[in-house]
Amino acid sequence: MSKTIGKTLVAMIFVSLFIVLSGINTLSAPTVELNPAHPKPGGNVKFTATFPSGEEVQKVVLLLSECEAGLCFKDGFNETMSKTGVNTYEVTIDLKHDTAIELKYRVGYLINGTWSWSPALTQNEAVVSLDTSSDSQNEDNSENKSPGFEVGVLVFSVIFISVVLFRRKR
Repeated sequence: MSKTIGKTLVAMIFVSLFIVLSGINTLSAPTVELNPAHPKPGGNVKFTATFPSGEEVQKVVLLLSECEAGLCFKDGFNETMSKTGVNTYEVTIDLKHDTAIELKYRVGYLINGTWSWSPALTQNEAVVSLDTSSDSQNEDNSENKSPGFEVGVLVFSVIFISVVLFRRKR
């Protein structure tokens, strides 16, 4: 009977430690903000990671990939983020690929000598869609520079009306 109580007590201690340690790890996960929230391909974007108060963060890194059509370019970013406040770290990235349609990223942080990742390594990276819409100024200029079907329709109409009027006069 005492062996059963001892085994139960040891099991409860391990379960308690597991819950406490996993809870500490999730409490230290940062919130990550992008500015702009949906950057343009080839533009720049500022990543800001804010950690909960009370954590002593030793180092923060950003792993970033630019992707198009489900495939990511192999020349991704591995940048160390600079401390800008008590619990805030930032880095500005100049994106390289004009054909990219999304960003995939993961933030790594060193707390008490242990590396953790947000999102966790067992999960997919965080994904942000890029703003692939073209500027309205460029669209207006391209419309003014190239004639479309309306020129052909106008020429055809003038010829048709001229033929009809010419036949009526005869």
